[in-house]
Amino acid sequence: EAIVADTAPLNNEQRSAIASLLVNDVTVVTGPPGTGKSQVVASTIINARLHHQTVLFASRNHKAIDAVVGRLFEHDRRPLIVRTNSKDDPSINYTFADAIQDMLRTPPCPESNERMKRVHEELFTLLDERGKKAIFAQRAAEAATALGELEERRSYIAKNLPEEMSLFLDKKPELFPIKNFQKVLRTVHRLCLKSPDNPPIPAFLALFRLLWILPSYTITRCRLCNVPMSPRLPSLPWLAALKESLSKLLLLEQAMEYARIRIECRPYEATLAELPQMEDTVSKIYDLTKRIRQLAGLALPLDLDSRTNLDEGINREELDGLRASLKAMRTGLDEDKIRQETLCVLEKRVGHILKAFPCWAVTNLSVGSRIPLVASLFDLAVIDEASQSDIPSAIPILFRARRAGVVGDPFQLSHSSRLNTARDTMLRRKVGLKRVDDVRFAYTETSIFNLFAATSGVSPVFLSETYRCAEEIANYSSHTFYSGRLRVATNESRLIRPRGVSLGIHWTEVNGKIQSGGGSGCYCREEVDEILRLIRLILLENNFLGTVGVVTPFRQQANRLRDALFESDARLYEALGRSKVHIDTAHGFQGDERDVIVFSLCAGPDMPNGSRAFLRENGNLFNVAVSRARAVLHVVGNREWAKRCGIRHVEDLAVPRERMSEVSPHGPWHPHESPWEEKLYKALLEVGLEPRPQFPVSGRRLDLALVGQGDRSVKIDIEVDGDCHRNPDGTRKMDDLWRDIKLQGMGWKVLRFWTYMLREDMSGCVKKILKAWSEP
Repeated sequence: EAIVADTAPLNNEQRSAIASLLVNDVTVVTGPPGTGKSQVVASTIINARLHHQTVLFASRNHKAIDAVVGRLFEHDRRPLIVRTNSKDDPSINYTFADAIQDMLRTPPCPESNERMKRVHEELFTLLDERGKKAIFAQRAAEAATALGELEERRSYIAKNLPEEMSLFLDKKPELFPIKNFQKVLRTVHRLCLKSPDNPPIPAFLALFRLLWILPSYTITRCRLCNVPMSPRLPSLPWLAALKESLSKLLLLEQAMEYARIRIECRPYEATLAELPQMEDTVSKIYDLTKRIRQLAGLALPLDLDSRTNLDEGINREELDGLRASLKAMRTGLDEDKIRQETLCVLEKRVGHILKAFPCWAVTNLSVGSRIPLVASLFDLAVIDEASQSDIPSAIPILFRARRAGVVGDPFQLSHSSRLNTARDTMLRRKVGLKRVDDVRFAYTETSIFNLFAATSGVSPVFLSETYRCAEEIANYSSHTFYSGRLRVATNESRLIRPRGVSLGIHWTEVNGKIQSGGGSGCYCREEVDEILRLIRLILLENNFLGTVGVVTPFRQQANRLRDALFESDARLYEALGRSKVHIDTAHGFQGDERDVIVFSLCAGPDMPNGSRAFLRENGNLFNVAVSRARAVLHVVGNREWAKRCGIRHVEDLAVPRERMSEVSPHGPWHPHESPWEEKLYKALLEVGLEPRPQFPVSGRRLDLALVGQGDRSVKIDIEVDGDCHRNPDGTRKMDDLWRDIKLQGMGWKVLRFWTYMLREDMSGCVKKILKAWSEP
């Protein structure tokens, strides 16, 4: 909160990733498709500029660079990063020599320095203030987590106690004789409960132990008279009497645990009572964040203007000579003496160059011809799509930076190698790499992402909220590849779908013949014909104006689909161009997305063994293919075979929809998450309100929601805190801060009540809700 300036909407995980990239020596950021990894990189680069840091951004994939660079323009469309090369525009060939030339010929803007200084000071003052406010929220989150764990256990125990007893212990838990009863209970367990750990003891020792606990037993029996509904214990703790009272003792054991937990809750409740109300903290951070975002927007054009000003007294002739020498170095024909002198001047003047142009984007394989080979040239190197990057091509990037971050997803495309494992092993042996630890650097086995993620002391930041796909599509990836960790925060009302087609996954059953296509996989003519019919229906008959893609696992099928569609007729050809129809394998769709994706499965019982093995061993391709669809995924293929093919990622795509949604088991207070939510719900019903439990909003669930009808636009989120250690959607309590800020931005009022507030003053809490509901 004190580090990251808001230049775009960010969730808590994205903010943590950016802060780590700006501060830590090594950072690993990962997340499923659509979770905002490119947004994290773009925001990191912008924040690095504002923090006066330099960044080298690289990827093997031009599309990954496109996705980030496309976000890095200030409002006048001036770029915030230097792009050195581009697949779409081969004329882009920007180097340090070109940067020096631009520095020398760009007119200065001296007045921007003072304005930038003022904006910068205010921006970082507000960031510091927001960081201090966030400390209160962090303390509250830590106390809420600890309190929630205790309250969760206490709530389950309360179900086994008489209500009058639990209400009494809520208020006066210290009246329960905990220490004395514990002493009695240990002896009862030893003498009365048979188990392998409790062998029989001689009668005289049993008598001695009973006499030893007599004082504690007497005190316990006496003090339990003050606890309502406590069972009466025998006058004396003789063994036979204790055995007959075993059920009473077990009930009292639960009451003792209830009282102990209640006492343990009090320090956390006291801490929460001392802290500012969460609504006030959220409101102040919300206001600070709005102002920070405004200032960041003002700072970026001023930052660009102020960087054009060369320092006074700089030797312009020397800079111009450096420019010419750098160009000569690229030819490889310059003399060694001039090369050495050029590098010396470069090291002396590189600070001026990077002050004017602090952020650079380059592909891994082009860095050698675009960026001088100088150690620790940049503060930070960020490698995107790092799971596709081999280690050798990343080394020149890492050499040029002091800190490094890798961003990627090991469950999407991985790096490919023509070097086989045997050859790789022989090469390692040849250079003396024989230890087990050395194998982690194997070219064929390890991407730069995996290397960083397996580094000691590094904990990858996982981005769990997806904003791209319809829920059913995202749930496939979450269930099949990410162990259900993905939360869907997609605004489905903004998704574009064909008329009359529901969001999600659809199938057209085609039981066609799967034929071998040689080394490029297989193909299915029947699926090609059906997809041609389907695309005609979507684009011509339905007149769909969104974007469309066609994807398949096999190159042979992709070629036939492309030929069939683009060679059909002029009317369809025009519609294909209008909808930006792209036809390719999953490899060609990495970094891309479409409103509608048609997926040609091209698989069945008669498919070649090699193609079947390819499907089985490359589940990541299915993750890429499916997650390219924003609104609709339409699968064409043999669904009946897919349901029982024995390949999990294929079967998951073919199963009925109800199996794809993850249904959590109902708790004892369903549909509520805790007894205090249920009590507050009933109290609100009694005063005439109609709260909705577990109301879904933007991928989260609100404890209780009040939503105005008709002309009333009031929306209130009512949260009960301290009743469980995690939120119903699995998020941490600290995430509540930015969740509440997001809800405020969507027009919701957020009211939070600690369990102790409800316990001590339920009517006061209800009045507060009524007041908020009555306000316009």
